[in-house]
Amino acid sequence: MSSPAPGLREIFDRQLQILSLTRRPSTVNGYRATAHSFLAYLCAAAPEVGQLADLRRDPHLLGWFASLCEQQPSLANKTRWTHLLLLRRLLDDLAAQGHSVPPNLILRDDFPPLPVYLAPGSFLSR
Repeated sequence: MSSPAPGLREIFDRQLQILSLTRRPSTVNGYRATAHSFLAYLCAAAPEVGQLADLRRDPHLLGWFASLCEQQPSLANKTRWTHLLLLRRLLDDLAAQGHSVPPNLILRDDFPPLPVYLAPGSFLSR
């Protein structure tokens, strides 16, 4: 008899262990915070999701994006951008390892705009 498929938390934990072999601890901490945020959201909003194949862009990912926007104190666009980037990287890595991850869960248009800073003297005076 085969063992049950590992749950989402175990899959993400295993991927974080793999990343820790080649990334700085601070980088892995960022991935860990992102995974924890996403999994906590799923646990509260969609407890029926037990496998990567169960994930859907709408409502799961779009709901998590909205929850990031609603956090208090509010998260900066750069922080939300980083969360999306790190989760997309985790999901891409899991898909590359043969896990059933639906495609196009996080799209380029999902990323919030980053601030644009002008360099000193880059403005035109009249």
